[in-house]
Amino acid sequence: MRTITFTCETITPMFLSGADGQTPELRPPSIKGALRFWWRAMNGHLSLEELKKQEGEIFGDTSKRSKVIVKCRIISNDRKQKINIINRDIFSGFHYLLYSAYMNKREYLPNLRFEITLSSYDSEYLLSASYAMWLLSNLGGLGTRSRRGAGNFLISEIEDKEEILSNFNFLNNSTDLIQFQSYFRENIEVIKSYFKVVSKTRKTKFNTFENYKIHIIDYSNVDIDFSNSTEVLNEIGMNFQAFRDGRVSSNILAFSDYNSVKDFILSGNTPATLEKANFGLPISYQYRSILDSNNRPRRANIEGAKKESSRSASSIIISLNRIGNNFYPIIINFHSILLPIGAELKISSKSQSRNKFFSKPINTIKEDFIATLPNILI
Repeated sequence: MRTITFTCETITPMFLSGADGQTPELRPPSIKGALRFWWRAMNGHLSLEELKKQEGEIFGDTSKRSKVIVKCRIISNDRKQKINIINRDIFSGFHYLLYSAYMNKREYLPNLRFEITLSSYDSEYLLSASYAMWLLSNLGGLGTRSRRGAGNFLISEIEDKEEILSNFNFLNNSTDLIQFQSYFRENIEVIKSYFKVVSKTRKTKFNTFENYKIHIIDYSNVDIDFSNSTEVLNEIGMNFQAFRDGRVSSNILAFSDYNSVKDFILSGNTPATLEKANFGLPISYQYRSILDSNNRPRRANIEGAKKESSRSASSIIISLNRIGNNFYPIIINFHSILLPIGAELKISSKSQSRNKFFSKPINTIKEDFIATLPNILI
């Protein structure tokens, strides 16, 4: 059996847990699930039938076992701690990105070093899964809030005795942004060529590499410690929160969303649309300025109208990458549709007896947000 072992280390808090949903635990199913996502993203050009067939061959399905075995083990870590130890008043942007982990007082293992081992009798399946591993480690993360900067890790060593990856520059040894741009572009093109990805100009049904853009955010003119991943993640979190709250001059859409939802809570009027929905669904609003009979903020929830499409995962993914000794945010923006054609949004609130339905937004709000940042297109 051919085997590749990746030695990894976390650079942002990773929220993975066992059966109790709380105790930090690194498990192969979580890793395999993340690998599936990035493998699918590179294979969006396949028909749904062919996609499921090939994915099942590599990662397994209900009828057959996986041809690629995923194992993991922890090498070392500091004592587990709760995310709340990171001061939310000082690091408000960090808290904004990882809010659900804060709300649930999730625990994580700081400075976690671990191994992920991929094994297969088929070298092509192993190569395919390894390419997904590169995408995962450079553009994504593991566990809760991985689309918003949690669970990011880097690969520091690779053991590849059969030299499956001999023609691929897997490890990132870049020391500056120019080197990193070149390294990143070359590897993305190698992977796209391997999977025979054909670029498209129209929006795709799912998050795929047929239509996407990758940006690196250069905060070199901002007074933060680049060697501190918490500070860097906090900075982009503050930027993201300010934009979504309408505190950025280029974003007037947030104000219309705020007022439309508030109007529904108070009067039951149907919003024309909800612009921020393009960042992902569901969205929850609460208004401290209008309280219910129990003196609690009134709330509203926005989701897809149909049960099977009530949720729509964000097509903009924020992660951190290390270049030399410093950390830089990476944003991948998949140009995919929010909901199926013809689907509507639904707004509900305990303050109103009836739900209301309205059209999904048509806007460039994701691109507008990225344009507010000191971004470099990769």
